[in-house]
Amino acid sequence: MMWLAMQHSTGDYERATFPSVGGDGLLMESIDESFTTLLGQNVKNALYAYLVKRRALDREDIPERLDDFDEFMHETFGQAAVVIERNILARLYDKLGMNLPGGTDYAFSDFIDATKKHIQAL
Repeated sequence: MMWLAMQHSTGDYERATFPSVGGDGLLMESIDESFTTLLGQNVKNALYAYLVKRRALDREDIPERLDDFDEFMHETFGQAAVVIERNILARLYDKLGMNLPGGTDYAFSDFIDATKKHIQAL
């Protein structure tokens, strides 16, 4: 995905929101599904409670505070955060009818921001 590399390298993007088709809702569905599938319902609930305690970040605010969410994930899961976040991205891209690029070193929040910008440009 050339658009992701171009936007990341120039730093010429700002926080965007998904189109009004509910993209932030799709992101949250993808996060919920990944947590439930990979970790279980009880752990998912505990993670959201811990996220509030550690980062003062409510579940509903995650789409606007992706950097905080990403930091929380890496603090909590270490290198395993990459696997969980990749699963979230794969689910999101599937919901959007897009192919998730492989082998990139971008942060989770960079992927989401670039995806939002790309969708808005369509």
